[in-house]
Amino acid sequence: MVEDDQVTTQFVYHKGENGLPYHVKYNFTYDQENRLSSKETLLWDNNTQDWFLQNNIYNSYTGSEIFVASTNWNLKDQNYTGR
Repeated sequence: MVEDDQVTTQFVYHKGENGLPYHVKYNFTYDQENRLSSKETLLWDNNTQDWFLQNNIYNSYTGSEIFVASTNWNLKDQNYTGR
């Protein structure tokens, strides 16, 4: 999906015997300067027929430096936890 000339969602499909089922979904967000601020990864669960959160990568910008933080989804706490 593209909104305002920015990719906001990307789907990856897995070639299988029954066509092309979902495999991975990426959600992207951007800051006010149109720089990538986060990339969230969701995996498809064939049993529940729904997406489940996997991880999120956050980017923050300071001058010419980029800080990148990776977090994993904590199912028990229902939030992202840092690495």
